[in-house]
Amino acid sequence: MPHFHVVGRGRDSGRERKRTYSAANEYWALKAAEADGTEVESIAETRTPATERQVAYARDLGLQFPDDITVDEMSDLLDCRLSDDKPSTDRHREFALSFGVQCNRYTGKRRLFEQIAMYLQQDGHELDLAAWFVYRVCRNLWKGSDPPGVEGPNSPLIRDIATSVSSDSAAMKSIRRYRGEDLIRFGEWTTPSGYLATGGSTKTIGYRQATSLLRSRLAAPVI
Repeated sequence: MPHFHVVGRGRDSGRERKRTYSAANEYWALKAAEADGTEVESIAETRTPATERQVAYARDLGLQFPDDITVDEMSDLLDCRLSDDKPSTDRHREFALSFGVQCNRYTGKRRLFEQIAMYLQQDGHELDLAAWFVYRVCRNLWKGSDPPGVEGPNSPLIRDIATSVSSDSAAMKSIRRYRGEDLIRFGEWTTPSGYLATGGSTKTIGYRQATSLLRSRLAAPVI
């Protein structure tokens, strides 16, 4: 996880502070410092360069990367190639970072969805988990696009529906059974090569409740 060097002063003591925080991004590092009672004056990410072994292995695989790539970025770059993953999009990474989930420009899509799931399934993140799930169901209903008024899992309408879903213990129990990659796509479909692929189930309590609420609020198409 990225490290951020923070310089500031103690809120109560007024004394100078120099501390390092691990966080998904600068925003969450600032939040951690503020929660620690620090009035932040400056913050900078501490970048740890990739190891010589990582660099040598990546070159053997024919991978392209900048000279200043970090150890975490290189780890994700290698994982993406070795697991036959596809690159995550800027949009998906923005969603992950908004939840406080660590990622970088080399994080693969499946890996990113798994990291989001692992983080949001922890206690205390029920609303965010419900919002992420409802948003993914919404994308499925609209065949991979956003309907008018929805721009991501933090959209007011999605959060409002998620509030209802998160208060239903049966729905949340079913949502927690989904793996991260299940939320990339739901149901079954045929790949261009003729292979029958299967994603997240559309028959669970959580999916049915999210679908019902979305259709009542957005007149979602029936699939």
